[in-house]
Amino acid sequence: MSVRARRNFLAGLVFAAGLILIVGGIMMPIPLRFQVMSVVLGILLYQTALLRMYDRFLPNERKYLALRAETNRLLTLVRDMNQAALTAQSMGMDRTSYVEPILRQMHATVDRLPLVAAEVGTEEVRQVH
Repeated sequence: MSVRARRNFLAGLVFAAGLILIVGGIMMPIPLRFQVMSVVLGILLYQTALLRMYDRFLPNERKYLALRAETNRLLTLVRDMNQAALTAQSMGMDRTSYVEPILRQMHATVDRLPLVAAEVGTEEVRQVH
């Protein structure tokens, strides 16, 4: 069974258990405190399934970790470039001098993408000289 199939099965199981506890707590002729506990536990399970809070307990299904790291680095650099441009603009300075170093880093990151593509299971990012 694949990791994705296990995640989907777990989501369905937790969701169904939550609904069963909610409906059962309301419909069963049991003492009120047990009904309340059943409904509260059911709501917690239901919310756990909806918010996918169980994900942190399951293994990561990503295989191409080096490519993911480079992609995350590129996105961080895009944010940094925007922040540098906004800072320069607010100070009335030339944006080029602030943005140019970040742009060089972005080009280096894009150049590394083909090198790390299809590398399985490594978070190590190679440096290109």
